[in-house]
Amino acid sequence: MKESEQVIFMITDKPIISLKNSILKSHKLNIEIFGNLNDTEYEDLKSDIEARGIQDPLHVVKQNGEYVVVSGHQRLKVARELGIDLPCIIRTDLVEEWQVEEQLIKDNLLRRHLNDYQKVNAGERLEVIERIKAKEKLIISANLKERTETGQFKSSPKVAEIPPVVEVLKVEPKTRDIVSSQIGMSARQYDNAKKVKYEAPEPIKLKWQSGEISTGTAMAAIKKEEHKAKLEQKQVEKKQELTQPIDITNKKFNVILTDPPWRYNNLHPQIAEVECSKCGSEAVICKKGIVKGGFDHDEHVEYANVVNVK
Repeated sequence: MKESEQVIFMITDKPIISLKNSILKSHKLNIEIFGNLNDTEYEDLKSDIEARGIQDPLHVVKQNGEYVVVSGHQRLKVARELGIDLPCIIRTDLVEEWQVEEQLIKDNLLRRHLNDYQKVNAGERLEVIERIKAKEKLIISANLKERTETGQFKSSPKVAEIPPVVEVLKVEPKTRDIVSSQIGMSARQYDNAKKVKYEAPEPIKLKWQSGEISTGTAMAAIKKEEHKAKLEQKQVEKKQELTQPIDITNKKFNVILTDPPWRYNNLHPQIAEVECSKCGSEAVICKKGIVKGGFDHDEHVEYANVVNVK
């Protein structure tokens, strides 16, 4: 027997009652996570209800004197528009708020065609619920241990009062695997959808939220932006590196001189002291010729070496 058939079988002993649409209240989590049907889906549902009535009873819980819808928010919306009452089942088995939320989420996952944005919203809430359930299991386990030792049950603290050490469950891979399976995703698909939700550029995120693009397409856009950001960062770092002064202390550099190794002035643009490596004769020369001293014979020029830059 399928899970959906088991759930139906379990609630057949509960009476179906008719309630006016004006006294029913939608659970806030339904809009927060799933939103309303699109126009086409809503009109199809409305046409079906006009033709056949509401065939499937709404599931409701009574909270603070109000009837709160757990399953059937879109049917309630149509019923208000058509001005009709609704068949309802009171779910007295849903006592804790997390139980109500879990049933609401799983019902929407079963009934509606959800995009990845809606699924990841549901998944994140189911993660919270899984942690609450894990905490309650720890309480029950602790109480059973207390019972075996003392013969009496210890009074159960509220979930919110459980020591923070239990928060390690937040990073349990098992929780992610359970939740991703419940929403019809692999663990990797769930992680990618979360990345898109929190890291995608706004234009990409809006298209993804509306279902216009898939998670895969959005992830490709994110990677492209990340690559672009890395290149820009490298360019900034390189520019900063080039603008920093170079410390030449005690360092050697390979250089090519494009000008002679002597300074320039107005009278003699290129002046240097040279000597003949053959006989030791010295002279001060520039490009115009010898300024001071001289060589005894022409071949000295072939052996001229710069000994001092003026």
